[in-house]
Amino acid sequence: LQGGLVAVADGKVLAELGVPEDRPTIDILNKIDLLEPAEAKRRTKEIVRRLRWKGPVLMISGATGEGTDELKQSVMRYLEEHPRPAAGAAETAANVA
Repeated sequence: LQGGLVAVADGKVLAELGVPEDRPTIDILNKIDLLEPAEAKRRTKEIVRRLRWKGPVLMISGATGEGTDELKQSVMRYLEEHPRPAAGAAETAANVA
């Protein structure tokens, strides 16, 4: 795709990077500042369709910051909903039991 939005990751790329298939992911399309808003939305829909993406999709611009607050909120929401045990917590729990 020319002129801004570029799809660089799909299941194959993520697998090559060693990302497990069940790992939650967000489709993030950067450089939306290079397109008119309607064109950015149209291209985003096309990328989502081509990738057969079913998960969340965010459109951002690293240059202008557009959409980055939503990205940060999405990441924080996920982390709050899926907390990891603190380092050593499993060992401490095992020692108490």
